[in-house]
Amino acid sequence: MPDDGDRDLVADLLAEGGDTGAAFTSFCQSRGVDVGAAVRDAALCAEFMDLQWGARLVTVSLPRVQPEAAWAALVAFARRHRLSLHDPQAGHDVDLANAGTLPSRY
Repeated sequence: MPDDGDRDLVADLLAEGGDTGAAFTSFCQSRGVDVGAAVRDAALCAEFMDLQWGARLVTVSLPRVQPEAAWAALVAFARRHRLSLHDPQAGHDVDLANAGTLPSRY
């Protein structure tokens, strides 16, 4: 869950300079958000850090036929391989221990 620590980390990295400032500016521009506003938004800061330090492996869409089975398989795969599963519609990672039968906004 995003919190003040995410904002503080981004603020510290920006203060240090280097490539992080350009990357954060680009991140903000791609979302149509002002850098000053984004650095105060814990969710945006957490997303930026995930993108900086994490690696998006794949983007998937659930099928129209038997989406529950596909969701269960995807969640099981993520658990088995210790991966995170990001739900872009909800704006956060899925709680793999309580993923339900479909994504929250399916």
